[in-house]
Amino acid sequence: MSTIAIRHFFRMYRRVFANSTSTMLAYRSNLVFFFIFETMFLAGNFTSIAVGFHFAGGDIAGWTREQAFLMAAINSIGHQVFICFFIGPLFGAPYKIWDGTMDYVFLKPMPRFLSIMLNAGEITVSNLPNLAITTALSVWLFVRSWADFSAGALVACLVFLVVGIMVRVALAIFCLAPGFLAERLVGGEDVFWSLSSAGRYPASVYGVWLERFFTFGLPLAMLGSVQASVLFGKKAPLTHGLALMSSLLFVGLAAWFFHFAASRYKSVNSGV
Repeated sequence: MSTIAIRHFFRMYRRVFANSTSTMLAYRSNLVFFFIFETMFLAGNFTSIAVGFHFAGGDIAGWTREQAFLMAAINSIGHQVFICFFIGPLFGAPYKIWDGTMDYVFLKPMPRFLSIMLNAGEITVSNLPNLAITTALSVWLFVRSWADFSAGALVACLVFLVVGIMVRVALAIFCLAPGFLAERLVGGEDVFWSLSSAGRYPASVYGVWLERFFTFGLPLAMLGSVQASVLFGKKAPLTHGLALMSSLLFVGLAAWFFHFAASRYKSVNSGV
């Protein structure tokens, strides 16, 4: 993609952000609703962890409650970034397929994924306060546990956090891109939420074989568990390296699958 196309994308993306902000502020009830909803979701997540560790006696599969709290905060950051910047375009794509306006989206002179990011939905700016709250909570938990990990582990965790967000987007692509192949395959949103919810917990709670599958096969552990494992040194560096490579391979396969499916898209108005 040329430099001109990149500049054009970011210029248009700023406009989409501004329009999304104006729309959300025009309907302040939506802003309040989403803020309360996501805040309760975050509170419920931490409450369930606290209750679980209380009944388990303070240790589950080698994880302490504080370590699980930090893992949940890391997972929540990735979740909020996805909600803010990706859920609108990606989950809005099926509606564009249904009504045929995906034709217009794909006519844009830029790669199809970027065109979807600009034209198939809006940025969920109502979740930006929740993203700030989650980030502040994570920083507080990091500070509380600072003595338990090194600065190098923290840097590695941040790198893995970015990869985890990429994995989350890739998972959404695998669930939603089949809609380009057949109109009846657009209902992948429920599948995404079912799978991503498994990444809210330390992978070791699932047992050895599922832990390996969620780490090296379907890398749901990269949504939060691997980052916390890196921080607290729960696995060997080789295991973390293999998890990183597996996750990047998963992202690459998602990019290929999106290109494959989108290139075979045919308008619902074409009669095909």
